[in-house]
Amino acid sequence: REQLESAIVSWERAAKIDPALKASIAGWLTKAKRELKVESKMQSRVSSHFVCKYRPDSDRHIVQSVLDWLETMYVELGQRFDTYPTNALTVVLYGDREFSVVTGSHGWVGGLFDGKVRVPVKNFKRTQKALRETLRHEYTHFLLRRISRRCPAWINEGLAQMSEGRAADKQRSMLREAAKAKKLLPLSSLQKSFSSMGDARAVRIAYRQSLSMTDRLVKRFSVIDIVRCLRLMAKGAKFDAAFERTFRQKLDVFYADWKANL
Repeated sequence: REQLESAIVSWERAAKIDPALKASIAGWLTKAKRELKVESKMQSRVSSHFVCKYRPDSDRHIVQSVLDWLETMYVELGQRFDTYPTNALTVVLYGDREFSVVTGSHGWVGGLFDGKVRVPVKNFKRTQKALRETLRHEYTHFLLRRISRRCPAWINEGLAQMSEGRAADKQRSMLREAAKAKKLLPLSSLQKSFSSMGDARAVRIAYRQSLSMTDRLVKRFSVIDIVRCLRLMAKGAKFDAAFERTFRQKLDVFYADWKANL
């Protein structure tokens, strides 16, 4: 809601009222203070469905290009996922160093969605294609969160990679090698966010595995079928049950079948 100062005051008061909350609040409080320090100096430009925040010295042409891309994504990806949010989404354009300072992300992270979409912008002319792909990826995360906050990470990351145009077939040889070396990740490791993975190789495998598995699901069924599964979860169904009800196949059977067909 862009009320960082109020959020900080509220969290600090809550920690004083109930010290037991202090540990759980600490991470959010630190992050909000980092954001405020950087974003209080930023300017904003608004379109129909987005608020774009940027540094005062940013090229306005870049800001407008980003908003134009986002409005196109609103229609295109909205149709794909049958989801058209009515609340404006904030997209923050950082300098390369600012992005790391505010998000505290690993070096391999090229963009982030945590309620806002956050992306670093550097050498726009040379990197604009990659920036547009990153925005498609992060906007897909936003749409999936609107559908269900319980979306498994492998589906979330798989669909996001498909949105940015990554081809699953190109990952097959690497995944075959990982399978031979018994390095493929179990489903239990692919349910929660990959951001906590410290091993860069495991992260690469997780993303490639997610893309390949999701691609197989989309080719056998459709994106809208996946959306139906997630909407069942939004109503309270457990993932295994929602998966079986939607795709008429147990989740572990699907996983075994995917591995057998690499």
